[in-house]
Amino acid sequence: MSGTEGLLQPVDQETFLIDLEYLGVPEGIGVYLLLDERPALVEVGPTPNLSRVLAGIEAAGLEPEAIEYVFLTHIHLDHGGGAGVLARSLPRARFLVHPVGAPHLVDPSRLLKSAGRLYGDQMEVLYGEVAPLAPERVQVLQGGEQVVLGRRRLVTVDTPGHAKHHHAYFDPDRRW
Repeated sequence: MSGTEGLLQPVDQETFLIDLEYLGVPEGIGVYLLLDERPALVEVGPTPNLSRVLAGIEAAGLEPEAIEYVFLTHIHLDHGGGAGVLARSLPRARFLVHPVGAPHLVDPSRLLKSAGRLYGDQMEVLYGEVAPLAPERVQVLQGGEQVVLGRRRLVTVDTPGHAKHHHAYFDPDRRW
């Protein structure tokens, strides 16, 4: 697939998967768009694919400025690396994250140094610009908090495993 083909995949009438086609591969990394009174994203992906996130938001009939929340499961660069850059296009959005991940969103230098040891000269291709996020845009969630989007509510669940700073977001009404 190329261009916007397969960009926005409906899960239900209020939930869409935006396929980032990471490195040109369909279904490699995705971002969920949750439509509600307070629209939200789950994940952002890496910076090189942010144009697809923005195109997906617009394909769903929203302006990027409408997004109020960005839920990050963890801050690995393939999941949250584009947060600081995406924030420039989402002026109202608050970025919700585990307390261990929050400092790395505000100052990604340690994260970049660590990833740079692994990926070396491929960092730009894989992740692009990783920009700091203003501290006032970051909202720390410990686990157990409920965020109400309107008709939908998400409950933060601390799920260490893949990363010690990992959260899942449970929608109790949909049992997702």
